[in-house]
Amino acid sequence: MYSWRFYRAHYLYPRRPLGVYAKVVLSDVIRPNPNADWNSYFDCLYWNLLSNAAISGLALQVNWDLVNPAPNDDDWDYVTNAFNQVSNWNTLNPQTPKTIQLIVTPGFNSPQWVLNNIASTNGSCDGMFNGSGCATCTNCGTVTFIGYDENADGNVLPLPWNQIYKTAWSNFLFGLNQQFGDNPAFVSISVAGPTASSDEMILPNDMNTCPCHNDVQNPCGDICPTGANAQPQTNGLMPSQMWNEKLAMHYGPTYTNSNQAFVEEWENAIDLYEGIFHNLTLVVTPANGEGFPFDSATPTTNPLCQYSTNSSCTAIASILTYFENYRNVNGNGKASQVSGLKSTILTLQNSDANIGGVKFLSAQWQTASPWDQILGGAQFNHAFSTCLPTNCSPNPEQDEFNILANFFNGTLAVTGTATFPGLFMNVPDVEAVNPPLTNSAPLNYLQVYYQDVLYAESNGCAMVNIAGGGNKAEYISVSAQDLLNAANELLLTIGELAYPPGAIPAYPPVCSPSTPLRVRATLTFSCLPAPGKNSVTELSPLAPPVLSANHVSGKRDGYPPGRIQPIPCAPLQTDNHLD
Repeated sequence: MYSWRFYRAHYLYPRRPLGVYAKVVLSDVIRPNPNADWNSYFDCLYWNLLSNAAISGLALQVNWDLVNPAPNDDDWDYVTNAFNQVSNWNTLNPQTPKTIQLIVTPGFNSPQWVLNNIASTNGSCDGMFNGSGCATCTNCGTVTFIGYDENADGNVLPLPWNQIYKTAWSNFLFGLNQQFGDNPAFVSISVAGPTASSDEMILPNDMNTCPCHNDVQNPCGDICPTGANAQPQTNGLMPSQMWNEKLAMHYGPTYTNSNQAFVEEWENAIDLYEGIFHNLTLVVTPANGEGFPFDSATPTTNPLCQYSTNSSCTAIASILTYFENYRNVNGNGKASQVSGLKSTILTLQNSDANIGGVKFLSAQWQTASPWDQILGGAQFNHAFSTCLPTNCSPNPEQDEFNILANFFNGTLAVTGTATFPGLFMNVPDVEAVNPPLTNSAPLNYLQVYYQDVLYAESNGCAMVNIAGGGNKAEYISVSAQDLLNAANELLLTIGELAYPPGAIPAYPPVCSPSTPLRVRATLTFSCLPAPGKNSVTELSPLAPPVLSANHVSGKRDGYPPGRIQPIPCAPLQTDNHLD
């Protein structure tokens, strides 16, 4: 029988992600108490996540300003903690090694010292919009946007083409590569730079940036009001108008009402990452094709943009074409992913780019060399565990199942596992092949929020409708952990260079086939400092335990098969009740 380690060793370069990854957004964890010493907490959290049998590794989102607070001052502690815990795990569990994906985000998350350097040298563009004027408008380097709809550390955006910004970002990436680039656990990094607050091809535009997003009393939805109800910025201009004025000033009139400047900077970013990193998988994240400021109707033959044929999607498709065909010089591989995966079944027949585009690219390139294949991946749009009975129906497990059905649609994974045969076959519109493809797509990895992994470790069985809802109903007893187990097993089966059958772990069911008596534990998983304390030193030190053989298969201390008992980072407060 093959071991996982044996099989992975034969495909070491380019290093590539495979399986389910637990995503941790470091700044979101730290923000409630930024002055605390978080090292013990992260050691504890990382080990808990790695101990879950369904988790192949960690996906860390690292905001630039968190780890580079001053020039020549890189604080990698929280990231180093992750690599150390993965190294500890792999030493103790050589048959099940785990890996790390990095998502490092600039844009609105740029350090204040970078913004200050831009302002002192090039000035802010705000004066050209608010009527106060600016002496350096031609080469100004930052602009303020109010009400951008994604989490960010500020509202001042460095312009994607600003040379001070690009140089500082390049220097930071060189430092990151020196710190972690040769670590065998480091398998992928997401390309970023001409971005807002994530690694996605999204910038402030008329649909995602409006003051009402910041209005606590009367907030608007994710999509900004349009038409007569459209909300301009406080300077009286819509985001697209601000971009147009800046493009005209910097590039000239031929660049107005066009996304060409953003396309060029994304191509520069791809070249930058290819030049710095080596033997990794470089990931691009095109989102839903609607992220750029200009979206006029544009005829195109590109299959990624046939649903709406707008200029934002065609610009993103142009970047993807460049990514598909650029010359590899450092042994890096390629991947594309969508980071807003939801439960609605999406293909290229009812949406642009998105998860359908990810599958299209992975299928088109699956017979290429390992360096030219474009792996497919996705990230849950939200933590399904936040979908509790108070705000969704009927339970988080149903939400998890529905999102997985969308993810595995168009792949051979719709047939399920030996434990759950035909798992997604009865969901409406879910098939093994999605047109315009004529074959099933391979997928390599899935990122789920760490809160969901902790939820799966702490909650039992639920009844889930695997027929997609509506007038159809076919229920099975399943846990969140069951579904994570199934997702990981399926990815090891359908990924590029998929595991041989003997190397794929088989997860026995957590739940019995009968209707369960559900016990939900309302879990407070907290390694936060105690009230009045600014450190987490009161937590018991976490030394990785020596794990028994049955822990590898998902058993420990009487926990059901396929489940891992969480190692408490602090006393776990539970309120057990039936529902």
